[in-house]
Amino acid sequence: SKSLGNFVTIADVLKDWPSPVVRFNMLRTHYRQPIDWTKSSLEASYHILEDLWRASAADLVATQILPSNKVVEALSDDLGMSEAIAELHKLRKSIAQAGQGERAQELAATLELLGFDLKAFGKSMDAENKKVIADTVEIEVLVDARLATRAAKDWKKSDEIRDELTAMGIQIKDVKDLVTGEMKTEWEVKR
Repeated sequence: SKSLGNFVTIADVLKDWPSPVVRFNMLRTHYRQPIDWTKSSLEASYHILEDLWRASAADLVATQILPSNKVVEALSDDLGMSEAIAELHKLRKSIAQAGQGERAQELAATLELLGFDLKAFGKSMDAENKKVIADTVEIEVLVDARLATRAAKDWKKSDEIRDELTAMGIQIKDVKDLVTGEMKTEWEVKR
């Protein structure tokens, strides 16, 4: 709400999230309910959509495969998106068991029916993955430098490096190696 200072516009959300993720997050909520714009909800939408995109056959030659009948039926019943998304997951599971083919094309056609441009989403995923790969060397250098500052007990410099990694969208976790007993740092890209 505006009075609490947690008012977010679509333009604000689109600054940090690709439009297909925002769309999917909206579709995950029934139209009579308020939409959850929390970071965890958007991350979940991102990962679900990415998983569906990877399983779909969007990159295959288009055929006359129609969208899932069960999804169309769910949408026809008061825009039953929760049932439609459940059917998308079932379709995704059947692809995992049988491999890409007609079911993958059906998933792609169904996602396109829901308004997702899978080829554009794929290009944005490729661009994001290339950026992460390009940044990996810099990230590893910073992680190693942070470990060295921690070993030297230079906590201030260690915190500065951690903050720099956080600003880059990197989440770090210090763990003890069970075999050697040495401290090591694991990192991952966070949205």
